[in-house]
Order: sequence, then C-alpha cells, then structure tokens
Amino acid sequence: MSLAAKRYASAFYDVAIAADAWEKILKDIKQLSQWGTHAEFSRFCGNVLLPADLKHKIVLELSTAAKFHPLTQSFLYVVIDHYRLPLLQLIITEVLKMHFEKSNCLIADITSGYHLSDEIVSGLDQMLTERFKKKIFINQKLNPGVIGGVCIRVGSYLYDATLKHQLTQLSNNLKEA
Repeated sequence: MSLAAKRYASAFYDVAIAADAWEKILKDIKQLSQWGTHAEFSRFCGNVLLPADLKHKIVLELSTAAKFHPLTQSFLYVVIDHYRLPLLQLIITEVLKMHFEKSNCLIADITSGYHLSDEIVSGLDQMLTERFKKKIFINQKLNPGVIGGVCIRVGSYLYDATLKHQLTQLSNNLKEA
C-alpha cells in the first residue's frame, strides 16, 4: 500500500471526525468507492494529461450531482492539486480500513473481470458475514485480466475462485498424476 495514500487517508479521516461530518462523508466515500469500479471513472483518475482545472470542473459537477459534503469536495480538490488522483481508490480503501477497524468491521476486497450484480454482492456479503461473524463492507475491484470467477480477500484470508486459478490447479494436479 502506498505511504502517500495512507497519509492522505489519515488526514481526511481526522478532518471528517473533527468536523463532526463523518456519517455524511462515509456515504460519499462509499459512493466514490463504487465509482471506482467503473472503467470511465478509473480512466479519469489515472489520466495525468488532463489539466487540473478541467479535473476540478468534472469533480464539481460529479460531487454536486451526488450531493457530496463540502469537505469531500475540498478533499478531492486537494488530491487533484497534489497529483494524487491516480491514488484515489487506494486512499478510499485506507479511509475505509481506518473506519472499520474502529467499528469492528471487516473489508472484503472482491476482484472480478466485470461489475457484479447487486444480487451477487448481497449473496457474497451474507456468506462472508456468516463466515467471519462480523459486519462486512464489500469493496469491488475490476481486473480485466480476470476472465471468470472472483477473488475474495478479507484480511489475510484469500479465496481465489477465478478461472485462471482453477486451471492452474488442474494443470498442477495433472502434472502430479
């Protein structure tokens, strides 16, 4: 994990708590996390060629439409101004980790090759909640290299149900036979 992402996350979390705006900002963060699963938003964040003033306009439009708290909007401007927008998803993940550590919750990073339906996410949430006996926050990640299946990481627990992993296991089993 990026040290810069941890520092930005810590600063944002501390400011949100100090301003007594954490509950509203948490909703904003969850929305940003969901946006991160969309290819267009990911390309926007990773595009270093877009000028900062254009990024400010786009963020203003998006944050106004989403009714973000002014602190969230200001934070996004700081991230843009310091050329850290490509780290936005890492920063969001770190902010959520801080929150869930204090709330006795767990984050489940679910990686797939496509955006999972709400029904699938709900089923995974229920399964993981039963398995870990804690509240689970699902953090979806897209990886075009994942052709089929999902990879789930909760803390040090890793469940790899991707097609690639299953084929690798099959290949290893055939070599041993």
